[in-house]
Amino acid sequence: RTPLIVIKEEKTWREALRFCRENHVDLVSVLSEEMQDWVGVVTQNAFSNVPSRVWIGLRHTCAQGFWFWVAGETICYQNWAPGNETRVEDCGNVKRTGAMLSDIMSSVMHFVLLFSAPLIVIKEEKTWREALRFCRQNHVELVSIESEEMQDWVGVVTQKAFSNVTSRVWIGLRHTCALGFWYWVAGETICYQNWAPGNGTGVEDCGDVERTGAMLSDKRTPLIVIKEEKTWREALWFCRQNHVDLVSVQSQEMQDWMGVVTQNAFTNVPSRVWIGLCHTCAQGFWFWVAGEPICYQNWAPGNGTGVEDCGDVKRTGAMLSD
Repeated sequence: RTPLIVIKEEKTWREALRFCRENHVDLVSVLSEEMQDWVGVVTQNAFSNVPSRVWIGLRHTCAQGFWFWVAGETICYQNWAPGNETRVEDCGNVKRTGAMLSDIMSSVMHFVLLFSAPLIVIKEEKTWREALRFCRQNHVELVSIESEEMQDWVGVVTQKAFSNVTSRVWIGLRHTCALGFWYWVAGETICYQNWAPGNGTGVEDCGDVERTGAMLSDKRTPLIVIKEEKTWREALWFCRQNHVDLVSVQSQEMQDWMGVVTQNAFTNVPSRVWIGLCHTCAQGFWFWVAGEPICYQNWAPGNGTGVEDCGDVKRTGAMLSD
């Protein structure tokens, strides 16, 4: 497994995050009890009787009122120390015993980072779609810019890669014309925006970034109906092997569009097709596997409240579970 590294320099949470990303790693995400125990063991070995807490990659957004991992993972595991999970600070740390705590970001502490792949600039000219395909064929993803620090880092890396050549590089930002919003193709929530003047409000479907870091926009992907019968998991696997994802239905317009496309594909054959809706029994909620938040629901009667673990949609558009 990937090694944990404990940095014995006292820094604020932001300084710790910046340090990690300048060194092509990230503050650690604690995604399970085993990981929490492991962080406890590693930090206990690093410090005998010195500090009892180290920074991790947990952050709180005051505007939206939720916690998230800065590395982009979903929060599926929580084990808060008493009285901590309800505070409004926007960063997190973990006791060496493993219990999560919240703390003020201006505090200084040691921190734990997790090795990850560095940013890689590909000096081949490609369209955005070609760039995305190239990345996924090589088991990586176009970069997501989720903070000013990350934007600065992308700027530094691309500036080093190109001196006076190209002024822009593709990132993993995409626009859905049907729903009218931007999203990261890797699935992270858009919590940070810093658009160059005149960008970000149009209907283009993909993004690039100036080497200075300012985001710029650059058109749209069709729905494709696969006429092979598969289980939901087989369908998801098939999509991802082909560098796409099961569709997310996030508005009435999108649901109607799904109905039209599937109706055109099948005349009197099946009445349902799989979409990218999945249920987590452990947490008791539905989510889109492509990572978008569920802001729209239109369930067929008797559906949506059970513990099923996947979703499909009628060609008429009503969501069903199966």
